[in-house]
Amino acid sequence: MEACGHHWPENWIRGFGWAPPPEEQPVKADPVLFAEYAQRFVANLSGIEERTRHDYERDLKNRIAPTFGGLDLRDESPAFDRTTVSAWVNDLHRGIPDPGNPRAWLRRPLTPKTIQNLHGLLYAILQGAVEATPPIRVSNPAARTRLPRLDDGEGDDEMIFLTEQEFALLRACAKPDVRDMLTVFAGRSGTVLAQPTPGGLHPHLQWL
Repeated sequence: MEACGHHWPENWIRGFGWAPPPEEQPVKADPVLFAEYAQRFVANLSGIEERTRHDYERDLKNRIAPTFGGLDLRDESPAFDRTTVSAWVNDLHRGIPDPGNPRAWLRRPLTPKTIQNLHGLLYAILQGAVEATPPIRVSNPAARTRLPRLDDGEGDDEMIFLTEQEFALLRACAKPDVRDMLTVFAGRSGTVLAQPTPGGLHPHLQWL
């Protein structure tokens, strides 16, 4: 009291004693917006053609940034986790129907191949944030995402099975030096021979 000019010392609580020092609050790092980081990431990619870079920038702007652009890369909460990425993938796969016209779309569903390409770009951007020095994120929320199968809805790649007679005809019409290769390929690939159909040869073999 005497040393303090007859006033209670600082941090002294009457009847208690010295108050504990105030806890230092950790300094919160500034947010890193996905849109800004992703643009820098794509702009600085090396070993790619400028056309590829242009495609990445287009996909980033049109397909990825609308969902992730305003999110903080430092955010490890449920606001930016694997569920966020999975919901985005499902949205791309389903598309957006036109509520005023059941036969039209506001945004058509994307093919599984396109979705895989978009997810690959998102994964690379987020992995760059994980591997940055110092790291911006601890984990990559795009890791281990279940993606649509490439054969899901891809009608252009229909699997075709041949009957024994069709395969024999195909082999007979091939050049002699590749006939054995066709037989080996059919055996190693597990080709399934279909039963003959009333319609005759498969239309893909009508030209033989």
